[in-house]
Amino acid sequence: MTVLTKPFILIFILVVILVASIFALKQHHVKNLYGYIFENGPYINRVFVTHHHVVSSDDPLFIRLVSDASFEDRRGNYPDFDQSLSRQLNLPSNRAERARYKQFIDRYRNISAKYNDRDLLARAINKLAFDQNEANKHGKPFDPTITDNLSEKDRRIEDVILGFANYYSSCGTISETIVALLRGIGFRTRLVRVAHKPDKIVANHVFVEYYSNNFKKWVMLDPLENFAPRERYIPLSAFEFFSTRDREAILRDSGIKSYPYASETDILWFNRNGPIRDIFYYTWSRDVRRKLVASLK
Repeated sequence: MTVLTKPFILIFILVVILVASIFALKQHHVKNLYGYIFENGPYINRVFVTHHHVVSSDDPLFIRLVSDASFEDRRGNYPDFDQSLSRQLNLPSNRAERARYKQFIDRYRNISAKYNDRDLLARAINKLAFDQNEANKHGKPFDPTITDNLSEKDRRIEDVILGFANYYSSCGTISETIVALLRGIGFRTRLVRVAHKPDKIVANHVFVEYYSNNFKKWVMLDPLENFAPRERYIPLSAFEFFSTRDREAILRDSGIKSYPYASETDILWFNRNGPIRDIFYYTWSRDVRRKLVASLK
């Protein structure tokens, strides 16, 4: 029979207290890590290492970025529109703003119940957001920094959607809204950015991709332009669209005349969050790719 000595018991008690204290103080981090590992949830904790991947059209990774469902970004909190408004929203709002938010979510719910085809549903939600933003076009602009002073655990994507429903929004806000709406009905999503300069990777434009189970690929949606590229009625990933130089047929099949955000020197990029963050970059231009690799060293 093993007899525990007093020093051992004291150390054991201190360890238990330490673990309990860490869990109490960092409970949201522990829950998020559990959801990330075991439930394929988003990751909002600290990133320890970042890996950069610069991809060309003939790289095997290019095909995976188009077709592999695991390349979602796993970022941000998911919405819960079934909660009361007081639990959904964390920032101050007035009655009129909350009423417009509720009307927008009601239209979203009606559309979600209307379509059995998931790709048609995604495009309908893209159109819903486009129409809402056009209706707000001559009003006050939305301030996307409203959540900057909140900790990650206290941020609510519903606050952003309330702002979107009431004010005219930039590409980033409308894309964050689409990501949340699609996630709310079970889509895998990723937020994709466009950078113009290889030595300054910033989000000069933002749009969305969702994973289509029908076509076994990622599909591009640009809600600011109400654009969803298609070729012979087959939806395209942003990586397919940006790698195509002759786009006249694609634009015609997609119902628009031009798309201003996809020059041959632009850089697509998105994050895949986790304790080890991966950032994937793609550009058609070999010269830009060379400069990008040099800037990341």
